[in-house]
Amino acid sequence: FLFVLGGILTGSVWADVAWGRWWGWDAKETMSLVTLLVYTVLLHVRIFAKDKGRITAILSIVGVVSMVMTWFGVNYLVRGSLHSYV
Repeated sequence: FLFVLGGILTGSVWADVAWGRWWGWDAKETMSLVTLLVYTVLLHVRIFAKDKGRITAILSIVGVVSMVMTWFGVNYLVRGSLHSYV
C-alpha cells in the first residue's frame, strides 16, 4: 500500500507538475509498475490461493530483485532515462 501511495501516485502527481505528463513509460516508471504488479500477484496468491510455500517464496525473491532494480538498477545501469545517473 505504501509503495502505491508513495511511489506510484505521488510520483505521478510530481511528474505531472514537473514534466507536464503523469506517465511517460520511462524506465523507472515501468520498473515501478512491474514491482507493483509482482507484489500484487504475491498478495493475491497468499490470500486467495492460500499458498505459503514455494510460489510465495519465489514471488518474494522476484519482488525484492524487482525493487532493487527499481531503486538502483535503473539509476546506474540504464542510459538515456530521465532517472539515470550515468
